[in-house]
Amino acid sequence: MSVNKIVTKVDGVINKELNFNDLKAGLADGAHTITVEAFNGATLVNSQTRNFTIAAAVSSYEAETTSYMNAIAIPDNTSASAYSGKTNRDIWVIMDDYFKGLKTNSLLVEGVFDFPMLGGTASTNGVDALNPTNSLIWFGSWIHSINGSTGNGSNTYAKTGVIPTDTTLTTTSGGIFVVSGTDNLTDNTDVFEFGCQVSNDTSLILTIKRSNAGNQGKGNNGKMYGSEPTSSSYHNALGVHSLNRKEADPQFWKDGVKQGVPFASGGSIPNLEIYIGTINLSDSPYSSGYSNQRLQGVILNNGLTDAQVVQWNDLINAREAALGRKTW
Repeated sequence: MSVNKIVTKVDGVINKELNFNDLKAGLADGAHTITVEAFNGATLVNSQTRNFTIAAAVSSYEAETTSYMNAIAIPDNTSASAYSGKTNRDIWVIMDDYFKGLKTNSLLVEGVFDFPMLGGTASTNGVDALNPTNSLIWFGSWIHSINGSTGNGSNTYAKTGVIPTDTTLTTTSGGIFVVSGTDNLTDNTDVFEFGCQVSNDTSLILTIKRSNAGNQGKGNNGKMYGSEPTSSSYHNALGVHSLNRKEADPQFWKDGVKQGVPFASGGSIPNLEIYIGTINLSDSPYSSGYSNQRLQGVILNNGLTDAQVVQWNDLINAREAALGRKTW
């Protein structure tokens, strides 16, 4: 057993509560040992010792790390962060590892936007990690926390500031990731979480449609819809979902594993802003498609090879596990 919190009481009432991170605050970088001893008078009745190391400041972060972390106002220091058992510097290192992984696998150049939803507030959760000057504009009663942003299924959506015709997406290449920290699907739910569409499917951008029967998708090459994945695990909204097209037919993915090939037909790139939490249907939120999931990441890219889909999925999982947010 390790000591994470010390509580003292006077007459049964908490007098002081001290967290482990409070004991670490102000210590120099390097290895340390904290020992907590309990006495009954002069007699030692219990003792707990914990060894730990405070990481030295990283001499050089990726430029993307510095821009993003400054934008969400998390300083590079050893003070306790909002994330359990993590210092602010730990969060910097986690995001630096993420960006380094994107660069190593030639993924960063394919990214259009990436919202990791860190920090716990509407303003921080809405920052685009690839372009921190761009932020989500939230509508409706979202619940924002350090674990992401949760829709209410009735009026919540967000504008991304990105219009597909202003990007390098093509009619045969594009991809998305949606990271869901919950599985709030119920019978007969039918939820769109991402995208934009002109009138009755005449043109649209990559969209995930969640339902209790399984996930369907629509794509920037027109209607990618049908041939639902048969895997029961894919019917669970929890985890990392992707829809991608580059090498051949569009593919559904769940947690880095292909789940099905949807039908694809012709179409065009819409000149509409992409929404999150529902789709933008001809400049209005689609009222029957509001999501009630907790989003822990939403990514748009130019289209990936199969190997790159797996690589980006693995980087998302590593980031969420390091943050203590991975529940799938």
